[in-house]
Amino acid sequence: MLWLSLFVSALVEASDNFYSFEVRQGNEMIPLSRYLGKVVLVVNVASECGYTEGHYPALVRLQEKLGSNDKFSVLAFPCNQFGNQEPGSYSDILSFAKKNYKVNFPIFSKIDVIGDNAPEAWAYLTEHAEAPNWNFWKYLVDENGRVVKSWGPWISVEDITQDIIDVMDGNYSINSNKRGEL
Repeated sequence: MLWLSLFVSALVEASDNFYSFEVRQGNEMIPLSRYLGKVVLVVNVASECGYTEGHYPALVRLQEKLGSNDKFSVLAFPCNQFGNQEPGSYSDILSFAKKNYKVNFPIFSKIDVIGDNAPEAWAYLTEHAEAPNWNFWKYLVDENGRVVKSWGPWISVEDITQDIIDVMDGNYSINSNKRGEL
């Protein structure tokens, strides 16, 4: 009986982190476990949003600055739920981001980030932090897959860079509230 209890507990713990899910990238399912051990900034992106011009270049710079040591990555998820500002296909979105911003981080397939059609990974994020209500919502996830904090699009990437560095350095704690505090 004790063994069964430990087994069930281990299963619950294993699925209770962002890295326990898979997400679609084009025609492939990508296990997020490939990012286990890294700090990630998960962002819902849109090509035709007023925040696009400020966020994409800042995310590219952030990836250049912090991603070179293989301990950090931006993960972008296109979404058309807010203002229909990501209307293109996956290949259109990739082409736009590479041509205009020379993105240097993974862009996954277009998804819903809230509601019944949101992938499990995004359901996990919104269960552990505030749900997005617009494009370029940002979630900071630690190396173990726990959500540390989230920010809306009005908070710039530059304003959260030190928070990301603090998590990479282990200088943070997970708050029990839905909005995480460093």
